[in-house]
Amino acid sequence: MQEKSTIKQINEFSIKKSIQFQDSLDTLSGFGCTYLSVTVEEDVSRTHFFSNNQWLSVFINEGFINNCQLSTLARQKNLIIPWDSISSTEKHIQQVMEARLDHDIAHGLTLSKKTNKHIIMVALGTNKGNTNFISSLIDHQMFLKKTLGEISQIVFERES
Repeated sequence: MQEKSTIKQINEFSIKKSIQFQDSLDTLSGFGCTYLSVTVEEDVSRTHFFSNNQWLSVFINEGFINNCQLSTLARQKNLIIPWDSISSTEKHIQQVMEARLDHDIAHGLTLSKKTNKHIIMVALGTNKGNTNFISSLIDHQMFLKKTLGEISQIVFERES
């Protein structure tokens, strides 16, 4: 059974953490990564970073935040979700997928980790033309694992 969550409180990570996430994206860009989002959900509260602010605006303003199939799947358990493996005939899900493509965000991978209190989602994407993106990530999986560990540290790092 897929969990559907209605997000009622939306927060952004601090400027300091956002800069650190952007630095992570800059590092991942060597493998063709052009998009990064980092999300932590707890109950109906969501804190996030999106590297593409136009996509973030559409994601929230169009209500995609509550209809994204990737988020719905990620809320279930620890998963690795290749975006290209997702398909749906449901109109609201297709709208999210098409809107993401309209912002040249494609061929990505969402990784999720569910803890007792939080769901952590990290999404990595590339442009529409880079169909070998996931293969590149697999080829450099040790580096990817290290970078994802650094992102996780940023998420839970206490700020003074």
